[in-house]
Amino acid sequence: MKNLSVRDYIFIIFAIYFAVIAFSFLSLSKEWVSNQEIDLKIKKEVHIANLIGQYNADLDNCIQNAQLTKDLTEEECIKMMNESNLAKLIISWGYKDALATIKESEK
Repeated sequence: MKNLSVRDYIFIIFAIYFAVIAFSFLSLSKEWVSNQEIDLKIKKEVHIANLIGQYNADLDNCIQNAQLTKDLTEEECIKMMNESNLAKLIISWGYKDALATIKESEK
């Protein structure tokens, strides 16, 4: 067996050091990706909640104005809001159930 020189020992130490650094980096990057996925999920939920909140506020405003002016009925406000771009966006996110529906008694 050949004797290892100082240079060979230094090379082995650097190889082990960089292997440990690479493993640590991969472990941290996996955790970072996981945290980013959770952050994205939270932001998506907040965005959807804001869309639904805006939809409900607009619908309430339309119904209040309809009651005051007698130009529209509640049913017409619901139909108009459900055809709006905001409602289409809510539907595209998969939350069609959050939209107002016309009650059977109002038909």
